Amino acid sequence: MAERGVACNVHYKPLPMHTAYKRLGFDIKDYPIAYRMLACEVTLPLHTCLTDEQVEYVIQSYTEVLNELSQ
Repeated sequence: MAERGVACNVHYKPLPMHTAYKRLGFDIKDYPIAYRMLACEVTLPLHTCLTDEQVEYVIQSYTEVLNELSQ
């Protein structure tokens, strides 16, 4: 997506990976599903200033990248 000029981020970080929870003894190894979510999710651009054309470009880029990955 970055090669296409579309910035993506990871906005989900499981609580056991946050310092405060680690200090309380939480271990991400005990939460494999939460960890898989971290590894598999991205946040696409989403804000009120996106034009319809930009939204279409993000959708098109995402679809093409997924198709490339599935080949």
